[in-house]
Amino acid sequence: MSRDLFFLIASGAARNLGFGFYNIIFAIYLSKLGFNTITIGAVITVSSISGVLQTLVGSILMDRYSRKRVMLFFGVLTFFGSGIMALSSDPLVVVTMSALGLIGARAGGSGAGGMGGPVMVGQVAMLADRTTDKERNIIFAINAFALHGSGAIG
Repeated sequence: MSRDLFFLIASGAARNLGFGFYNIIFAIYLSKLGFNTITIGAVITVSSISGVLQTLVGSILMDRYSRKRVMLFFGVLTFFGSGIMALSSDPLVVVTMSALGLIGARAGGSGAGGMGGPVMVGQVAMLADRTTDKERNIIFAINAFALHGSGAIG
C-alpha cells in the first residue's frame, strides 16, 4: 500500500473515530440544551437532508475542482460549524451550524454509520484513482474495515 493510500485511509478512520463518538453525544448535547425529543429529531433530519444536498454539490465540485480542496473545504465547514454550535445555545444557530457542518447528519447515521457525505465521496474517488484495477477491491475492503472499525470504537 502506498503512502498516499495509507494516509487517505488513516485520515478517514480518524474522522470516523470522532463521528462515532459524536453519534452518541449529539442527541445528549441537544437534550442538555433543553431541546425536546421532537426538536432533536427535527435537527437531525434537517442535518441529514443538508448532508444529501452537500454530497450532491460536493460530487459536482469534485469533478470540476481538486477533490482534495473540496474535501478540505467540507472539513473546515464541519470544524467551524462545530465550534460555533458549541458556543451557542440558540436553537436557530444550533440547527444552522449542524446543517452547514453536517454535524447532525453524522449523528443520524448519514450514509453508512457516518461514512456518508461529500468527504466520503471524495475519499472513495481518490482511492479509486490511486489504485490499480487488481488491488482496488482489497483497498476498498481495507478502507471500509478501517472506517467502520474506527466508527465503532468511537
